Amino acid sequence: MVNQAGANVVLLFLAGTLGVLLGASGRAFAQGEALPQEPLLQEDFDQIPDGSLPAGWKVVEGEWKVEGGRLIGKSPSSGVQGRIVFGDPSWTDYEFSADVTFIAANEETRWTALMYRTPATGAYPYYLFTVRNNMTAYNGTEVARRGTSGGWEVMATRPAPKRIPNGQTFNLRVQVIDSSVRYFFNGEQIHEMIGIVQNPKGLVGLHVNGSTVAFDNIVVRPLRRDEAPGLVQQAGIVPPARTTKNAALANSLPFVVAHRGASKEAPENTLAAFRRAIELNADLLECDVYLSADGVPVLLHDGTLNRTTNGSGSITSLTLEQIKQLDAGSWKSADFAGEKIPTLEELLELAKEKAQVLIEIKQAGQATVAATVAAIRKTGMTNNVVIQSFNPESVKLAAQLAPDIPRALLLNDPGIRNAAVAGAFIVKQVLESGANAVSIHYAAVTPELVRYLHSRGIAVFVWTVDDRYYLQRMITAGVDAIITNDPATTWQVIAGQ
Repeated sequence: MVNQAGANVVLLFLAGTLGVLLGASGRAFAQGEALPQEPLLQEDFDQIPDGSLPAGWKVVEGEWKVEGGRLIGKSPSSGVQGRIVFGDPSWTDYEFSADVTFIAANEETRWTALMYRTPATGAYPYYLFTVRNNMTAYNGTEVARRGTSGGWEVMATRPAPKRIPNGQTFNLRVQVIDSSVRYFFNGEQIHEMIGIVQNPKGLVGLHVNGSTVAFDNIVVRPLRRDEAPGLVQQAGIVPPARTTKNAALANSLPFVVAHRGASKEAPENTLAAFRRAIELNADLLECDVYLSADGVPVLLHDGTLNRTTNGSGSITSLTLEQIKQLDAGSWKSADFAGEKIPTLEELLELAKEKAQVLIEIKQAGQATVAATVAAIRKTGMTNNVVIQSFNPESVKLAAQLAPDIPRALLLNDPGIRNAAVAGAFIVKQVLESGANAVSIHYAAVTPELVRYLHSRGIAVFVWTVDDRYYLQRMITAGVDAIITNDPATTWQVIAGQ
């Protein structure tokens, strides 16, 4: 339900809910950029003699020296690390940036990294923003942690937007606030991780592996935040109906998503079902989109008309005028005789000021995604929708055409019961698709998996849950949204009834 102040539940949900779930130690970023202040450190090496280092900079391992107004770090092989640390061990929230140039690499998998929240000795554990020489590989950029024993934990991977050849310079930047971090490549944010950092303070540093790299224009600035909070509860968007008798769950209640509307009570994907879902205080209305033969986004699940209308064949072969002649209600009950297949635009107009909309793009192709985005823009619902699809290419297209609209990747149960292995698989799929969230079959979900995905900054939707036992399991697991055919029962279980 849209809260009384008109807050954008969906965007705040994706940007802030994880902070509530993780508690104060996992404070999420508020929407908007972190605001840098005057530098804590600024070094361009122009005044540093060749062969030396700035005062207070500590070489931990490898070969480091200033040459020609740049700091050069060299690691002769993948088994020999090169690290240098600097700064103040009391630093907490800061932005750290550097201009970086690969001079040479033993092989294109070798890498360089910005280090942050590093112990004063330069020892483990510490955190890295890593970029490989082949930075457009699937793991071309990485968010990683080196643990107390020296082992590596890769928490997220993603290709860089562009490969920068050896000898050309690119900029890397991290913004760390409390336990959450943003990562930028040439000014473009490519990762955001919530609640991953355990070290409360520490130095910064540079890291090279199997490569020779030049660094310049290093800047560290403290960060402050606008007074506008980023957490969902502080933003006041928890709807009045979202209450429970279980105090332990009060800060992590899921959003209720009406699957094809209140489809237990009314014919799916019709305005009757969506009106009933609104009456039942559903937070989001889920629908399925195909294009009519004349290019209008219309709502149907199956793709063929046989099951839920008095027509037959593919919906994409009919014009909107022909589609509107069909009866989409009588199959459910005579009470709904004459109910029509709605357009996406009709649903969006109905939902205004009443609910958010979760739009599943069923029909692949740029035309479907473009028409969907156009309907969203036309109705002024840009800030009140999420786009999802099983097709990663559709999610990628949505990210390209409408980067301001949140996206979820739909997944079946991968059948992996180890939370770390399943989580790594899911994270890879989500990041490669350009999604902000995963919408996954409930059979895959455990509390451990949800914690893993939240720690990687990924919100978790589950589908499609109607049984009280599994509803309770999903609530206890801490999922962010439950897609259900039965919003009424879902609210009862949330309320502990």
